[in-house]
Amino acid sequence: MIRYALVLLLAHTTLSIGHPHLPLGARQAPNIPVNPNVAQEPWTTKYGFQTDLEYTGPLSFMHIEYKRCLSEYSGEGDTFDIGIMGMPFDTKTSYRPGARFGPFAIRAGSRRLSDLAYDFNYAASPRGLGAKILDCGDVPVSIFDPAKALDQMETAYTTMLQRPVRNGTGTNPDYDDRTKTVARDGRAHPRVVTLGGDHTIVLPILRALDRVYGPISVSCLRVLCSTK
Repeated sequence: MIRYALVLLLAHTTLSIGHPHLPLGARQAPNIPVNPNVAQEPWTTKYGFQTDLEYTGPLSFMHIEYKRCLSEYSGEGDTFDIGIMGMPFDTKTSYRPGARFGPFAIRAGSRRLSDLAYDFNYAASPRGLGAKILDCGDVPVSIFDPAKALDQMETAYTTMLQRPVRNGTGTNPDYDDRTKTVARDGRAHPRVVTLGGDHTIVLPILRALDRVYGPISVSCLRVLCSTK
């Protein structure tokens, strides 16, 4: 029985998600009121809120909210259900470094996607189900000391797992969080999507997950070109 779904997007992974109701280049304006100081200015009166196109704006995964979750945490307002975290580590590769740029490249590639990304298999989107998704930035791993880097990644993942979920506060009653049914402590934990990084990042992640869920089953789907 698989007790926890470990989701990794490694450097050579390609995303292909779309939304049937939003054409490429069209994004819904955030539900943010216009600042009264600019409400009467030419741009605001004519075009309204300054939205980002798919290829513009700050670099975050699918244009979602970005926060350095490991150090910027103020309580309930910063809780989330699904956290996106990069692990730019490739020190254990033998002769082809470069996977450290994976999190940046994945975020850059995801810019063409709407923050209402739609899954055709499940006929739903995570956000549509009520989940709060947050881009939590990258783990600042050491590029000189692999042992320290492994500890940094494990500590970061452990920290993320211990954060309270937004659903647990009752603000998203439609989001059905099942992690508490398999967690050792019987409470809900955030789901973490990790952007790598070489395959070494799986080890510290498994160590962190084991403390919360016990033995973990891993499915590894490799999609890469052969260089032999």
